[in-house]
Amino acid sequence: MFKKKEQSQQQTASPPSPPPTSTIQQQQQVVQQPPNIPIQQPAQKGSMFKGSLKVKAQPPLTQEVQQQQPLPQTYQSQLVQSQSNSDVLSPESDAYKQQYNQVETSIIQEESNIEQKIEVKINVDEIKKKPTGFGFLKKKQPEQPPPTDESLQEQVESQMIYGIQVKQNQVQDANNLQEQIQEQSLQSNYSPIQNKDHSFNDDQNKQLQKQIEQNEKEIEQQQLLQQQQLQLQQQQQQQQQQQYQQSKLQYQQQQQQEQKLFQSNSPLKNNFINKSQNNSNSMNSQLDNSYVKQHQMIMDELEYFQSEVNKKKAQIYIAQQEIEKRILCYQQKLQDCNSRLTQLSIEQQVCVQQEQFERAEEIEQCLKQIQEKITQIDNIIKQEEQQYTKLQDEKENLRGEEYPFYQETEQRLEEIERLHIKYSDQYRFEGQNQIKKLQQHIEEENERVKIQQIHTEIDSKHLDEEEQHLNQIMDNQTKEYRIEQDQLISKKSNLEQEIAELQQLLNQKKNELLKVNVDLNSTKEKIQQVQQKFNLQLAKVQNKRTKLNDELNSLATERAQIEALEGDNLRKQNEYKNKLEYLAQQLESIKEKRNELIRKANQVPEQCQQELDVTFKYQEAKKASLEALRELAQVQRQIDELNYKRNMGQSQLHEILNKKSELQKKLPKMIDDKAQLVQNKNFKGAAQINEQIKEVQRQISQYEEKISENQNLETQILKEIDEIEDSFLTKQHQYQQLQQNTEICRYFVLELKLQEIQQIDYFGLSQLTSDMKNELEQLFNKYQDLIYANRKISTDNVDQIQDHQQEADIQVIQQEYQQDNSLETGQQLNNQIEEQQIEQNYDLVQHQQQQHKEDEIEMSEEQKQIYIEEQKQLYQEIQQQMKQLEDQVQDYAQKEQYEEADQIQQEVDRLTNQANAIQLELKQKFNIDSLIAEEEQN
Repeated sequence: MFKKKEQSQQQTASPPSPPPTSTIQQQQQVVQQPPNIPIQQPAQKGSMFKGSLKVKAQPPLTQEVQQQQPLPQTYQSQLVQSQSNSDVLSPESDAYKQQYNQVETSIIQEESNIEQKIEVKINVDEIKKKPTGFGFLKKKQPEQPPPTDESLQEQVESQMIYGIQVKQNQVQDANNLQEQIQEQSLQSNYSPIQNKDHSFNDDQNKQLQKQIEQNEKEIEQQQLLQQQQLQLQQQQQQQQQQQYQQSKLQYQQQQQQEQKLFQSNSPLKNNFINKSQNNSNSMNSQLDNSYVKQHQMIMDELEYFQSEVNKKKAQIYIAQQEIEKRILCYQQKLQDCNSRLTQLSIEQQVCVQQEQFERAEEIEQCLKQIQEKITQIDNIIKQEEQQYTKLQDEKENLRGEEYPFYQETEQRLEEIERLHIKYSDQYRFEGQNQIKKLQQHIEEENERVKIQQIHTEIDSKHLDEEEQHLNQIMDNQTKEYRIEQDQLISKKSNLEQEIAELQQLLNQKKNELLKVNVDLNSTKEKIQQVQQKFNLQLAKVQNKRTKLNDELNSLATERAQIEALEGDNLRKQNEYKNKLEYLAQQLESIKEKRNELIRKANQVPEQCQQELDVTFKYQEAKKASLEALRELAQVQRQIDELNYKRNMGQSQLHEILNKKSELQKKLPKMIDDKAQLVQNKNFKGAAQINEQIKEVQRQISQYEEKISENQNLETQILKEIDEIEDSFLTKQHQYQQLQQNTEICRYFVLELKLQEIQQIDYFGLSQLTSDMKNELEQLFNKYQDLIYANRKISTDNVDQIQDHQQEADIQVIQQEYQQDNSLETGQQLNNQIEEQQIEQNYDLVQHQQQQHKEDEIEMSEEQKQIYIEEQKQLYQEIQQQMKQLEDQVQDYAQKEQYEEADQIQQEVDRLTNQANAIQLELKQKFNIDSLIAEEEQN
């Protein structure tokens, strides 16, 4: 692995090869250059050359002539050498060469002479040959990757662009020449040689047009070739795509066969599994980081599975919410129909009593229609509830699919984690070995260079001593001559001064000066003769010094190479450290994902059980509430019927009283008429009136009987109403409690459902969550205290469970919760026993208090202390009983048996009053402030 990294680093360190487009452009530039331009020879090894070269060149030839004339052999070799220099040279050569050649040509055309300017810039970094100790650093020649479709297409596009540029340049040149020709033609009107210039310009125009046509033909041919190349590339790409699709189909077929094998229980499956295990074992021996792709594939599968499950859950929750809304709407319609049914049934009874049979028949038809509508609504509600249960079952099935999938994914991630740890350990081991070897080699090279440096320093000192010794000998032998030379020089200067000062003695001094010059020359010759004797030795010393300087320079380059190698070593160590940190982070992420999957897999059965319990509790409470509502409606219907009968009786009573009052008003007049007829001796008329009076009196007596009957019936109806209202109030109170319990259960159901929905990442749940939050807020504001009480009880139980074996206690609590209904009778018996114990304790306390009050008159100090201790013990016993009863209150409240909890709470209040009375007595009589503080101190 480290070898691969070294090769990749060496490849990145080597200078990049020039792109193919640059080589094409250079060749085309070379083709356009005239052949008689002198070619710049490549620089020798180690040379550094920068400069500009101006060469007189002939006028440019046409493109046909350039194509016909072959390129010089030296230039072809230069092209080959430039192409070869673009690659990295082999390490077996004497030196590495990295050259970047840039040739800039600018052609300036004039009328007769064309001066071509060529600027050649060559940068050569010469690297000395490495010593034998650095053999491990030899660079391999990087393998040139095969040309891809994109590179070929880029080459073709660059060629097209270059052709267009050439064409544009040619058109511009032609336009410039035409402009020059026009100017010359204008000037030729005033020149005597107009005809000759005109013919010459015509010839040039013809030649230019021919060149332009030929260039256009060549460009068209190039474009055709480029189009053919593009078509070939497209065909190759299509073939590659077909091959890729075929291989993809084959891979899918293999996967399908593998899935079929895994789904079956045949011996072929076992063979396949064994084969795959053997392959995995063989791959583990040559471990690499291919498991990263498997990890990515697992995470993609997990993400896709979670997204699909979340989508299905979201759809189920939305559908359930819609069903709940429809059920509520249907229940409201059902209540309206029931209320309408009661009204029509009462109205029908009234019509029957009033003998309005036609109206009663119409009401009967309406009642049948309403009853049919009620049955239809009931059937619809049942269908909606069935659909709701189907969706709930579908959600449970999804959770059932989640649990094994999470377990399987967790196992696969466990295998990935094992491979990751193994790969990290292997990478750590190999990296440490490589770094140790590299550090050892660096230390060896440092020691070798240090030793060589010491030897060169010793040699340098010896050479300095030798040179100093030779200089000393030479100085000693030339000492007299140098003294004489100094004297003559001083004398010469004095004479020159004298000549300058005394021009009069010029002729005399000239002769002396000539003589002195002759003597000076002779002495110089003697000095040179002596120096020539030592020149050979000094040359040898100088050669040794140059060699020593070369060796010092090579040592400096080696030292620089060692420093670069140390830098590479540090960089590799940093890469190694960063890779280990990255592997550790990746391992941590895999562990976190595994733990998350384990938590999710463990939460699935808990969530299912919790949702089942909460939903079952809510459904039972809802069913009980609906049953109580039906009973309450039935009682209300009875009360309405009785009130209607009472109102009808009162109306009949008013009618009878009105008739009775009318008859009582008629009776005195009839008596007066009868007396008048008797007085007039009209006995027959008096007999008729007498019969009428008797009939009126009989009707009055009948009306009085009906009045008494109506009054008795009203009193009976009032008694029945009072009795039914008592049962109505009890049922109403029971319904309110059940409805309250139902809404609290509904709160916990919605809270659990909202928690599950918030974990789902799906875009269509915003409206559902907002509706659920609004409903939860309303319920919380309405039943805040009860919700806190239930939540506190549940959290206390959860804390106790977490302290003592969570899973076992959760199962026991769930079983006890499921068996609550079957243990109600046993709990009632326990409640009765506890109440009897409380009453007995209360009687004992009262009896003891009475005895203490009787004995309080005659008590000594010892008796007072005994009495105080007894009262304290009694206070402590009451406190213990209160704690036990408070625990029972919490248990009953958790089981939603609020009546029993209320009874025990009353007993707790009574015991608190008793304890407060004991504390008050001890404070007033014995000055004991507080028993609670003493208990805390004890």
